[in-house]
Amino acid sequence: MSRNPANPADNVETHVVYLGDGRISSRDTQFQNELEAVLNLNTPRLVNNRKATLDAFTQAIPLTGKLTRPKLEKWMARWSGEESAGDIEPFSGVVTFWLQKKLQKKL
Repeated sequence: MSRNPANPADNVETHVVYLGDGRISSRDTQFQNELEAVLNLNTPRLVNNRKATLDAFTQAIPLTGKLTRPKLEKWMARWSGEESAGDIEPFSGVVTFWLQKKLQKKL
């Protein structure tokens, strides 16, 4: 493996992109091949679970009002595990990726 997800020094999350359909992708061709062939991260079940997690999260947003930076930061802390001593929700990567994109727009 060119990058080890268990090694924080590899910063795998900076090399991964979550697509709206639930797939994981990387601009690094070698790592993309490893995501597909070695880690099998784009199997239909995982893709569907990621999509369902993101859909459930984004559908709940209109119930909470306007997207403010403090709300986005609070959700990021919860979904990234910062708020709960490292415990994270299943498929949280897709939500934290979405939140990070929204936070970048709020700069």
